[in-house]
Amino acid sequence: MPPAGPLYVHVDLDVVDPGEMPAMNYPAADGPHLRDVRMAMIHLATTGRIVAFSISSWNPSLPGADVAAAAAARLAAPFLVDL
Repeated sequence: MPPAGPLYVHVDLDVVDPGEMPAMNYPAADGPHLRDVRMAMIHLATTGRIVAFSISSWNPSLPGADVAAAAAARLAAPFLVDL
């Protein structure tokens, strides 16, 4: 359970398993799977207490940048709402 109060969520994308999140300057070997990070994002989003969300970016000049962009969009989706 996250602490009480408003939450600021930041995800460094290079922590995700590099096989699922390519195009990182500093990939972390043996990182969590994308689905596990996404489930954590969904859990946090359901608290209704998110006041800000940010992610680090991938390197668009590296191979797999399109895969990383799509994966980042899946991670951000739980926080996006129609305004």
